[in-house]
Amino acid sequence: MNPTIAALATPAGEAAIALIRISGPLSESIAGDVFSRVCPPPPRQACLGHYHNIDGDFVDKVLYTFFSQGHSYTGEASLEITAHGNPLIARKILDDLQDRGCRLADPGEFTRTAFLNQQVDLAQAEAVMELIQAKSEKALSVAQHHLQGGIGKKVQALSKKLINLSANLEAYIDFPEEDLPRENESGPLTQIREILREMDKLIETNRHQEALTYGVRLVILGAPNAGKSSLLNNLLDQDRAIVSDSPGTTRDFISERITFGSMSLEIIDTAGLRHGGSSIEKAGMKRTLEIASSAGFHLLVLDTTTTSADLPPEILKGLTASNTLVVENKIDLPESQQHSKKLAELDHLRISALTGQGLDELKKILQEKLEELIDLPGEEAVVINSRHRKVMEKGRSLLQEGQQKMTAAMPMELVASDIRASLETISSITGKAGTEDILDEIFQNFCIGK
Repeated sequence: MNPTIAALATPAGEAAIALIRISGPLSESIAGDVFSRVCPPPPRQACLGHYHNIDGDFVDKVLYTFFSQGHSYTGEASLEITAHGNPLIARKILDDLQDRGCRLADPGEFTRTAFLNQQVDLAQAEAVMELIQAKSEKALSVAQHHLQGGIGKKVQALSKKLINLSANLEAYIDFPEEDLPRENESGPLTQIREILREMDKLIETNRHQEALTYGVRLVILGAPNAGKSSLLNNLLDQDRAIVSDSPGTTRDFISERITFGSMSLEIIDTAGLRHGGSSIEKAGMKRTLEIASSAGFHLLVLDTTTTSADLPPEILKGLTASNTLVVENKIDLPESQQHSKKLAELDHLRISALTGQGLDELKKILQEKLEELIDLPGEEAVVINSRHRKVMEKGRSLLQEGQQKMTAAMPMELVASDIRASLETISSITGKAGTEDILDEIFQNFCIGK
């Protein structure tokens, strides 16, 4: 008999309520024993009851909901108990459930059980954690699409094409004496090229994963005293960084995370870039170069009251029209000058971080540019994670081997073997060919109770 598992599904600590989840064959009998029912509880209907432990002692007045087998999240008979959010009450209920034969659930065991009972595919199971951890509207939208089977549908469509291709080749191999069309290499090669293009598109979406998971890293660059820290404070709507007229005030980077439009944003104010300076400043500038190299977007702040200093070549080679906005600051001062010829290939915007002039326009343009970094139409909101990318790359490599063998006029049996191997490989994305090691790797990072 499968074990009956139990866990606290809400965060530990004091709260208004605490939800305890139970899944397994003992769920129905526990509901009857705990709440003194002579008949099974009505499925999917919240009931008010008094929780009594195995010794008959009253524990709490609770709401409980029973889910019959095949009609629950896990696919097993399940029971959810909503108690008052005192950690002591939750602990007493969990202790009592163990006395009644339950085992405390491992991290992700409820979702793993749902997968094993074919309630969700493996990509949907992974999407549960994506949904929990989403830190922005866009990440939430993508996770919801994955949870509804978006990745599974993509993999299924690819699998159907590989199955069709494999069937056509193997029919000729197995029944050459039948009245089948003479083998034509151009047709299968065209199919292979089409499937490879679709695989490439899916693999390409992996570049968005880090931005969706951790947020876009936006780095504010510029010379000392250009107004970088003032700009940071304006974007955060708080005085996070010290602002001073003395050059070199920011010696190390300052990092803050905010929700900006539909995205999560990590904004980093860096040490000013200039020739010379103290050893501490030089160390800060070295750190700035390292951070800029891994940034998703750059705000390059220029002081319009001075001649712009030359930037290090390491910085310039990473600045493009799609990942950089030049911010010409201090336009409120009479000595301000146009700097449009400086890095003319990049978009420029003139502002005053002191008076706020141009800041609304800056935020609007910045949001538009950040949205372009992850340009995913709603119906195509599929972003594969690192595991999916590795599997898809392996499947693509196998298919490319089959393509090369066909082009070289090698035996079709070898080509068909590569196509079957590619099909089996990409099927592991949704768990059709999953192994125990893959499942352990995925679910070990889940929270307990999910």
